[in-house]
Amino acid sequence: MGRARCSAAWLLLAPAVFRNDVAWLTARPSFSAGHLTPARQLRSPPGGMLQRLPRGSGNGTGEPSRRGALAEWAQGALQSAGTVAAAAVAFYTGAKVAVFGSPRLPELQGPFKDVGSSLDRFAGLRCRVLYPAQRGSKEAPYLSEGQATSDAMARLVFFPGFLLEHLGSASSGCWEDAAPLSSERFPILVYSHGQGGNMDMGTYFLRQIASYGLIVVSVEHQDGSASTGDASNPRPFSLTRGQLGVRFRSQELVQVARALQAPGEVQRYGGDPARIFVGGHSYGGPTAILSAYAEPTLFQGLVLHDPALSSEMPKLQQPVFSIVGDEYAGIANLVSQVLKVSKPGESQAARPWVGAWHFTGISHGNFVDAPLWAPLFIMQLLRIILIPAAGPFEPAEAHRALASAAADFVRGTGTSEAAAPWERLQEAAG
Repeated sequence: MGRARCSAAWLLLAPAVFRNDVAWLTARPSFSAGHLTPARQLRSPPGGMLQRLPRGSGNGTGEPSRRGALAEWAQGALQSAGTVAAAAVAFYTGAKVAVFGSPRLPELQGPFKDVGSSLDRFAGLRCRVLYPAQRGSKEAPYLSEGQATSDAMARLVFFPGFLLEHLGSASSGCWEDAAPLSSERFPILVYSHGQGGNMDMGTYFLRQIASYGLIVVSVEHQDGSASTGDASNPRPFSLTRGQLGVRFRSQELVQVARALQAPGEVQRYGGDPARIFVGGHSYGGPTAILSAYAEPTLFQGLVLHDPALSSEMPKLQQPVFSIVGDEYAGIANLVSQVLKVSKPGESQAARPWVGAWHFTGISHGNFVDAPLWAPLFIMQLLRIILIPAAGPFEPAEAHRALASAAADFVRGTGTSEAAAPWERLQEAAG
């Protein structure tokens, strides 16, 4: 630990040390042909006699004293440290100003204008349940563990925690533990987060889906892929600890869906246990595929958002609605797998939105809430450092369109609209 601190201090102080060393070296005497030659010609004071140098002021050769050199070095070090501190304060202040008023909470666009949010456990897995509800008295937080979760999310991308801490105090726009509607029974979407995600970071998007008449059960995985603030999670995301893998995750989705079918469970939220669908974002895509393949009678269909398919996927019996953004639409192998998995059978072709689609103008982060966490231009700039947080399409409108289409697919109502920004996914070149 001591050596690491010394190394860090040296990195901060090195510029000042280097400047003073250069100044010190240029003041040293030069040597010529084996004889000492002063670097500057000394002039005799009036009277022709050299004045005696005060004690400690040098050795008479023009070389500064050790005490003077140390004083100059210390002054330079303090100036460098002050510059670093000022830069840190400016960065912190700028970051706080930049996210003032964020995250941006869009209005609900579906026919149900109030959505409830409850934390629950099914088969031992913590889930966030979003459902059409009666108006409540208290808004649920955006992140279930507040800053503990925002810190875990920041570590995922090597950010300092304060860059996301505003999310820890944000509202979800949902009513906490609100009473469900009793007017009808709604279909259920069991949803799997991506690598390094969690059950909360897509809440603004998933609540839009719920506003169109679905129960969304967002699962927080325990395989090592969740950037969670939940201290009871036995295997949170870690850069140094391995993960249990996509098959383990798929088993977790199956366990949750089976638990939802137990008498009285999902009915507490107004759900219909006979209509369970499965979906996921990114790494949640292959998770959902493998769970649906393992239990073809348990899941009625799949909703896949930018599924990260890098290997051969099995052919499914259920209808599939897949959507990819701009980055994934250009990856040939991934597109080939998405098309294969999403190809409808003859009996499925009539369901709206079945098959594979490209939503133009959105990025990988548009399938969660990332574009709403800060001003859009800031989130778009992150693409420069290879973090695909937001595309050019307006993020709240993208969430509305994605949510409406997912609800039509699950409920079997409405029609597909093959018009911009939607287009049928085509094989990518090369």
